[in-house]
Amino acid sequence: MPAKSESNQKSISPATAALIESAVKMAEDVLAKQKMSLVDLKLENSGQTKVIELTIHRPLGRVSLDDCESVSRELDAVLSADKEFGLAEFLLQVQSPGIDRKLKTQREFDTFKGELVEVKYKDNLDIFGYHLLGTLGACNDETVEIDSPKEFPSQDKKAKGKAKAKDAEPKSDLHPKNLKLKLERVSELKLYPQILMPSETDEQLNNTTTE
Repeated sequence: MPAKSESNQKSISPATAALIESAVKMAEDVLAKQKMSLVDLKLENSGQTKVIELTIHRPLGRVSLDDCESVSRELDAVLSADKEFGLAEFLLQVQSPGIDRKLKTQREFDTFKGELVEVKYKDNLDIFGYHLLGTLGACNDETVEIDSPKEFPSQDKKAKGKAKAKDAEPKSDLHPKNLKLKLERVSELKLYPQILMPSETDEQLNNTTTE
């Protein structure tokens, strides 16, 4: 179920919540300039130092070390000039989501919509069993949609066996174009690692619209 806060911290004070909200706004402004988006922001205290952990995403691409360093430099300058953060010691940590990140918050569902995900479900989904791949679609507090679902690769052999027994059935009937799953029945939903060749990445970027 998507969490409502930007951070996974269970309970925070109103003052800390206000700081997180302010940091999120500044981070989003910096990331927008670099055509990236915010996945998560956590704020913790380590003694007198505020530790800000930022997870960022580049649509249709990967976050590089240079990206993290660039965002860190620019955001550090913005935070230092802020009347709240500028008066305190803070440590800024910027990282990528990871290729198999587990998705839990509404922000993550929105950020990674359209990406390939792996889903483990508590109920048997007929031809998909309890484990499938698909493209992440729309999500709300109760349901998540998975587009173009298919059996998880480890089930391929079993799937081929079933296919031989059902040669006369059209594939479109066997594989629905969309599944709407109850979030409370999803035991795990995470990004599925994809390795793109440089030419494929360039083609995807060229297909995006620019201002």
